[in-house]
Amino acid sequence: MRRLIMTILIALLMSSLGLMAAYSIKSNVEINTSPVALKSTEGGEYDSFVFYVPGWMKARLTCSGGTGVVYIKNVFSNSTIFEANMNQQLTAEFPIPYEGDYVLQFRGSGMPTCALLMRDLHPPKQVQDTYYGLGILVSVILSMILAGMRWFK
Repeated sequence: MRRLIMTILIALLMSSLGLMAAYSIKSNVEINTSPVALKSTEGGEYDSFVFYVPGWMKARLTCSGGTGVVYIKNVFSNSTIFEANMNQQLTAEFPIPYEGDYVLQFRGSGMPTCALLMRDLHPPKQVQDTYYGLGILVSVILSMILAGMRWFK
């Protein structure tokens, strides 16, 4: 019984250390987009800018040079995750909730130029669950090996 308790305690310690290391490596990712001019096309519509986000991230949007509405939509679900009025200049921070492709669009007058800075990546929940499960499994196996080596000498 004592061996089992020691094995479980060693496994929990190893798991927590591994998870702390994995989280700090992933959270330092930063994605910058270069400034993009959204030019007017026929019919009053504007060009759009499509970008990919690898997971939940904080975003900082900076736009200048137009008057109207700036919005960001998920390409696949067509759901709007951000919308704001712009009067020649806009700076806003907001979360991008999921991994996927997003489109930045503008409706109004002028020719705005926009740039995005995204940081603090959190992998999708499915990836996090996989990492956590794998880390716990490996640490349990490793602690059993270490405990077995120690007690069978």
